[in-house]
Amino acid sequence: MKYIKISGGIFLLFATFIFSAKAQNTSLVTKNQKIIASIISEVKPALVKIHVVLAQYQNGREIKIEAVGSGVIINPQGYVVTNYHVVGKAIWIMCTLYNNKQIPAKLIGADPLADIAVVKLQNPNHEKFSYAQWGNSSKLKVGDTVFALGAPYAFSQSVTMGIVSNTGAVIPSFFWPFNEFTLNGENVGSIVKWITHDAPIYPGNSGGPLVNLKGHIVGINEVSFGLSGAIPSNLARYVAGQLIKYGQIVRAWLGFEIQPLLKISSENRGVLISTVIKGSPAQKAGLRSGDILLSLDNKNVTVKYLNQVPDFNLFVSKLPIGKEINMVVLRNDKEKTLKIVPIIRPPAKQKTYQLSNWGMDASDISFIQSKTLGLKSINGVLVDSVITGGPCNEAKPDIKSKDVIVKVNGVNIKNIKDLISMTKGMIKITKSSKTSIPVLVNFKRKGASYITVVNIGHQPSVGMGQQARQAWLGVKIQVLTKQIRKLLGLPNVHGVRITKIYPDSPARTAGLKVGYFITAINGQPLSLRRESDKNIFYEMIKGFNIGQDVNFSIMKGKKTFIKKVKLISSPQPPEEASKYKDKELEFSVRNFTRLESLEKKINKGVIVTEVKEGGWASLSHLAVGDIIISVNGINIVNCKDFGKLMNKIEKAKSKTIILKVERDIYTHFIQIIPPWETRKT
Repeated sequence: MKYIKISGGIFLLFATFIFSAKAQNTSLVTKNQKIIASIISEVKPALVKIHVVLAQYQNGREIKIEAVGSGVIINPQGYVVTNYHVVGKAIWIMCTLYNNKQIPAKLIGADPLADIAVVKLQNPNHEKFSYAQWGNSSKLKVGDTVFALGAPYAFSQSVTMGIVSNTGAVIPSFFWPFNEFTLNGENVGSIVKWITHDAPIYPGNSGGPLVNLKGHIVGINEVSFGLSGAIPSNLARYVAGQLIKYGQIVRAWLGFEIQPLLKISSENRGVLISTVIKGSPAQKAGLRSGDILLSLDNKNVTVKYLNQVPDFNLFVSKLPIGKEINMVVLRNDKEKTLKIVPIIRPPAKQKTYQLSNWGMDASDISFIQSKTLGLKSINGVLVDSVITGGPCNEAKPDIKSKDVIVKVNGVNIKNIKDLISMTKGMIKITKSSKTSIPVLVNFKRKGASYITVVNIGHQPSVGMGQQARQAWLGVKIQVLTKQIRKLLGLPNVHGVRITKIYPDSPARTAGLKVGYFITAINGQPLSLRRESDKNIFYEMIKGFNIGQDVNFSIMKGKKTFIKKVKLISSPQPPEEASKYKDKELEFSVRNFTRLESLEKKINKGVIVTEVKEGGWASLSHLAVGDIIISVNGINIVNCKDFGKLMNKIEKAKSKTIILKVERDIYTHFIQIIPPWETRKT
């Protein structure tokens, strides 16, 4: 074996047979040198080093980070293809060409789902740029020679050589829960099957081209996980073309998630529907979790293996938007035809903005986020994070990450644009008066409705209280602070405002409402002034006897009246709920408390409280917080039922256990295949 150094800084390894003549070996080296030199001369002028400044948002601030990636020019107008993760959140882009010329660039479009983006070299002189040709990635074969070009560690014009090891790689489920490569909330692996190869790539190679022996682009390098991974050129070319033409890529969406058919399934066709998202076309069409989808738009579908998932998702993404199509599902061993209308695929997350005068960064609410947060619409502004000691953090009650601002000074806030516009007007006043402005803000948090005062430009700290138990009214409250009372026009009204009423509570039975003011209890005025004083209210409730009738002085608008409420015992805490521990599979579950069941509208199932790392449940990807709703098709009501069923299954040494679980807004089917023969006796 010998190393040969050639132009471009490439080190190539050639095998030299013992019986080869010296002249033959020299001829082989010379031939390869000519091929490689030709490829480099073809592609090198189109290679670009991309220097970016990225905006990231943490703790209410926009944090700027420098980074370097690669790209390739694909036409004479200077359009450059690279990765989304290189430039998707860039606020400044500078490109260095093969001749060291630096040219600023503008982001044309970015697609996190495919991890592809396009930038355009700024070209006031209308210069024609050298560019590389696209190749056909579907013609690649395992063993083909490929070259990875880029700027590893910011070094320009680097080339490495290798062979293709796989033309359709996916991240194995073996790596769960790290088997998703997510960008801006989008799972790249849901549509990308990577070309893996052993041409080394390093940080900075991202976005650079993978080329074949003709010098044509067959992939866009993206990841390295021992092997190097590239996005196939056919997908990259399509996405780049859409971004250049429209500035975005529009995909069809049906609103369901899939899994490959379970290993025990007797079906040889179709795909398992795992999740049907509320409010989606799929739900409206009558699709259900657990259905097996046999055909879509009159085309048969089959997903038996993980590497078939991206193909199916790409097929769905190109369905005709707005046109009714057929889908045939298998449900309870019977075929059923449903009608469905694809819509434009909504983004997983919206763009984040820094609002320094509020001490937060925030965004519009995506459709998926609205479902995850339990909102009825996408109206409002989602708080991503806040600055400690900033105006939002100082407010009483304070505004936190995942809160949704819905009103400011009584004006509805539909989106971030509304809030930014309103803020500009207020900032003019603060600049002229050189003082902060108290602003009345309505916001939602975990189903509760709050109001608070945010002093724009003000800074300091906050204290939070705790809820008491024993006698129970069943409300969440906030103190009517001096600032809130002033802006409500009620400076002399002291007390608390009801922000949430729990189901099946004395407050609900008595007809109390969110927004009512409680000003006295059994005639004793509530002289509460600070948000932390709400503990006094809870302690007062706690001091009454369970079953005692208590009179609450209520104010609704300008109207005042008395409500008599019979207090009951505080709800059972989660720690006291019935539990079941499966020692064989090494996980634990508990019942829902009555209050949890009422709030979440759950009347069956158990919640996973522990999954031992390395146990069978963990290896099957069961997670803490999962809600188990059925086992082997049998619905679970509580821990008692679950324990009996699991004991029966384990005594019978069943070959497989199928858990149907809910995780956030998604449904998963978890298959546990325990090796019972290894059980200790």
